[in-house]
Amino acid sequence: MTEFENEKPWDPVEEMARGNAMRRDMYPAQERVVSFVLKKIEELKNGTLTNGCIFIDGPGGCGKTYTYRTLCYLMRGMEIKYKTSAWMGIAGNLMPDGRTMHKTFGLPFEMDSTSSSNAKPNSQTGKELIETQVFIVDEISMVPKYAIELIDRKLRELTEIDLPFGGKIFIIGGDFRQILPVEKKAGRNELIALSVVRSNLWENFEVFRLAENRRVVQNDEESRTNRPVRENFAQWLLKMGNGKIPADKEGYIKIPDAVVSRRDLVEEVFGECIANKDFDLLSRRVILTTTNERVHELNARVLELIGDEEEKIYLSVDTVDSNEPNTVINYPPEFLHSYNESGLPPHELKLKVNSPVILKRNLNPSTGLCNGTRLRVKCMHQHLIECEFIIGERTGQKVLIPRITLTSGKGNLPFVLHRRQFPVTLCYAMTINKSQGQTIDFAGLDLETSVFSHGMAYVAFSRVRAWEYLRVKTSEEKQGKVKNIVWKEVLLADDNQNQNQTSQNVSQTTREETQSQRSQEL
Repeated sequence: MTEFENEKPWDPVEEMARGNAMRRDMYPAQERVVSFVLKKIEELKNGTLTNGCIFIDGPGGCGKTYTYRTLCYLMRGMEIKYKTSAWMGIAGNLMPDGRTMHKTFGLPFEMDSTSSSNAKPNSQTGKELIETQVFIVDEISMVPKYAIELIDRKLRELTEIDLPFGGKIFIIGGDFRQILPVEKKAGRNELIALSVVRSNLWENFEVFRLAENRRVVQNDEESRTNRPVRENFAQWLLKMGNGKIPADKEGYIKIPDAVVSRRDLVEEVFGECIANKDFDLLSRRVILTTTNERVHELNARVLELIGDEEEKIYLSVDTVDSNEPNTVINYPPEFLHSYNESGLPPHELKLKVNSPVILKRNLNPSTGLCNGTRLRVKCMHQHLIECEFIIGERTGQKVLIPRITLTSGKGNLPFVLHRRQFPVTLCYAMTINKSQGQTIDFAGLDLETSVFSHGMAYVAFSRVRAWEYLRVKTSEEKQGKVKNIVWKEVLLADDNQNQNQTSQNVSQTTREETQSQRSQEL
């Protein structure tokens, strides 16, 4: 039985009303997207659709997620079969019925240009892909082009229709100012070549740009009072992401003095919360930094400052999977226990009650338990950890986290390491890469060691809603300056596409308006 054959817990009439209510609150650029998608759905239903590829471009806060949600409610009302997903589970979880792309399309976790999907015509995944009419994929900047190309091949194969993505409506969204696909030992040229904008499929996508920052125009007292300051922040972020802020010869830009941390960053971010034992506020604050090593240092330091909260240490069970009989002898338990990589929890997991933690694996994305979800420890047992959600609609909801067996990444070791441990790590600090897709109430940026790839600084600064929720620690040598790496090749590829491609179904006035918006953002 496929997912679509199960009875859905919603009423189409109510969902249509909900979608229409949200649609009425949209600004014009969002409405153009919705109108265009609904037109494509009509073409799909009457068999005249030849190209359903749509790209929604826009920085954080411009209403992409709101647009996705509106479309989903309208499609529920129309009884259109859709699937929403993202490369990272935390981003997919922001959309109705969101999943990871790996789960949705049967993608392998370790993949390259030669990989294939495990979705067969008679498998549940295969049947659902055949039945799905509309796909929505968010955070597209992080998706390597070979993943999109694999999906295109698989959908053509399953549907036996030789059109882009098997004749489905395929909506992608994102911001190419953000971090690009992650590839081990890849340099600038390799990472740019991995971007979706460098795929032959890119020419099929109709491009729509959302440019109005909705976070600064929210109808609440704080937003109304601070709107000019927040507009300044949003504009500064765009200039940063586009590489338009003047930089010195080493690529460093000046940041506002008001956000520069002159004290110890840990004390500035967490000190008052720890002193007042305000663990609710503390769990919504995070320090972002550049490397996993620095994350471990910061997490350990903050944990020590917490004081006399109940503490427990969980030790993992590590085993080896290898065809070599001498492996166990050559790599004793002590070595296995000392091994760490970004996808694994540590052998020695030290936690305290009220500690914020982050999930390292997808446990149940449909209930919000996905890779990147932030939780707070409430009670620790031998075989279970009781946590609660600390952000989003599920805030305060209790969940139980079990021990599971996690496996080391492909090629990292001369054997496969299996680690049985709770799939969490402390989250007083996290890497900038891990933070993409998250919104943080208050962030400290530890940039004494500078960023090293496209979009990292932009992602770090854009996790918060305004200047007042940000403190930045820079190196003594570069006091008040941070490195900003922007690879214009990706932005130019995107902007050129926007300039050369306009919808066939919008008026000349809309075309001129769209071109005006583009010229202002370049």
